[in-house]
Amino acid sequence: MAQTKNQPAEQFGNDSDRTFLKLIWFTLFGFGETEKCILQMLASAESEMYGLQMIEASSGKLKRGTVYVTLQRMREKGLISSRKQLGTSRRFYTITQRGRTYLDLIEKKIKV
Repeated sequence: MAQTKNQPAEQFGNDSDRTFLKLIWFTLFGFGETEKCILQMLASAESEMYGLQMIEASSGKLKRGTVYVTLQRMREKGLISSRKQLGTSRRFYTITQRGRTYLDLIEKKIKV
């Protein structure tokens, strides 16, 4: 069966189509793999996490050079919240309800 312009994203079968749709989604909504990784990590965490802890737990997916900029951007978008630990420069992060909604959209609704 030929694919049409009006098919939902989950009906696109080949990898090329899914990659293209993913690129469009991330371009339009400013949401990439780093953000997805951070949201998944925070959603499954039993408690709040700090940046270096996320980098170490990511098995190489998150890089020190980009994670803190990304965390700041995610805070500005309301996807995560943070608090600063008294007496240190360490900042702890948690996922917000908006972040859970975004993660749900990416993982379940779009399926790209």
